[in-house]
Amino acid sequence: MNLNEKIEQVDLKARQLALKMEHLQERNTKLTNENRNLQHKLENAIIMIADMEEKLEFTENNLAKKQKSDPQNVREMRKKIDSSIKDIDNCIEWLENS
Repeated sequence: MNLNEKIEQVDLKARQLALKMEHLQERNTKLTNENRNLQHKLENAIIMIADMEEKLEFTENNLAKKQKSDPQNVREMRKKIDSSIKDIDNCIEWLENS
């Protein structure tokens, strides 16, 4: 193999390597953006869960206050609490599957 052939092989390998690097940089950019989006979704889900937990706590406190005075109201509040718990469970399930 002469010197020109060796130079051409090195040049070809350098171009192939440059192309691979470009593809990897594109993939890295795509994955970085996807990661950023997923982190944003996670932050939103965490905020949503915190809000639901606050609503649940508020509802539980109201239930405790009204439980002594109005049995019908107690049933309605329990339904609201059950609904809030289901919402929280759905959010947790969504987080686990994301």
